[in-house]
Amino acid sequence: MGPEEIINLITQNPIVLGGLALTVGMGGIIALIVFARLFIRLSRRESKNAAWQQLGYRSQGATRYGRGSVGTHYVRTYSGHEIHYRMHVKSSFGKSQSSAYWTCEIPVPSSFGLQVIEAGIADSSLAAKASRALDRHTYDWKAHFDTPIETGDAALDNRFTILGTDAGAAQQFLLGVDIGPVLLALPHVDLTVANSEARFDDTFLANVWGKDGTPLVEIHDQIAQILTKAVEMAASTPAQNSD
Repeated sequence: MGPEEIINLITQNPIVLGGLALTVGMGGIIALIVFARLFIRLSRRESKNAAWQQLGYRSQGATRYGRGSVGTHYVRTYSGHEIHYRMHVKSSFGKSQSSAYWTCEIPVPSSFGLQVIEAGIADSSLAAKASRALDRHTYDWKAHFDTPIETGDAALDNRFTILGTDAGAAQQFLLGVDIGPVLLALPHVDLTVANSEARFDDTFLANVWGKDGTPLVEIHDQIAQILTKAVEMAASTPAQNSD
């Protein structure tokens, strides 16, 4: 039985709680709970560090943007591309708001533009409702492209709003065996390929942490895979010279 199970057993079972109180007293129970929680915290920190090392992230330090606002920046190399992972935490009046995003630079000017977003988020009214329900997140999403795109894959088209500059290139990218199924497997998708980078936003942190507080290694790898493939697609469709 692990420390978390011990805490739950003590705090949620009146019989166990009463028996321990008679045996070791309330002071002993409190000490046991404090020790177990400290052990859990240290174990999670070790697991988090191990997962970070497994992913190959290199810390670029933390930046303070003002009172209660901190940003962290990590970099890893994936399939020959640098993946930048940033998290921003803002605390105010006892509440905190966190967001995270990944970026990968497009090495050449490109005409390829694409957005893939959960269909509900693309509806601003639903985004506002989600923000109010969470009471600690705001979702600042806007369309970068005017042209809606359908892939012909019902699962992709039903779940996502897809916008872009080139329907053919977007379909080729999204219907790839290493892209479409991966997007559908992710808890939350907000992908933008525009200007000089591919970016994956995770305002709700659905893709970042597991229930035990450690990084979701497989999902971090999946997002890195999507970004590198998006960058390679963009690089293969360079912007036309206006001269």
